[in-house]
Amino acid sequence: MKKYFMDLHVHIGRSSNGAPVKITASRDLTFANIARECKYRKGIDIVGIVDCASPNVIDDISQLIKSAKGGSLNNNPRNTSDEDLIELLYKMTGLY
Repeated sequence: MKKYFMDLHVHIGRSSNGAPVKITASRDLTFANIARECKYRKGIDIVGIVDCASPNVIDDISQLIKSAKGGSLNNNPRNTSDEDLIELLYKMTGLY
């Protein structure tokens, strides 16, 4: 049986445009930063982001998916392919 590492309760601090989402969470906790941190530094396979219904966060996710389809998302600290990031976004948003 495959083991998965999960964090099922993560709050987003701010959207990418700086709008507060969860005031008590760090302003560095944007959707994209959480995704990168989970995938590339923490080794988390499944993350539950509880603030994804916020309109600003929905906009962030939409923009990331559009970027994934039309250009490079590869601004992560490791040499990871754009395809890996696109796969991550699709899995995290349920479109995969």
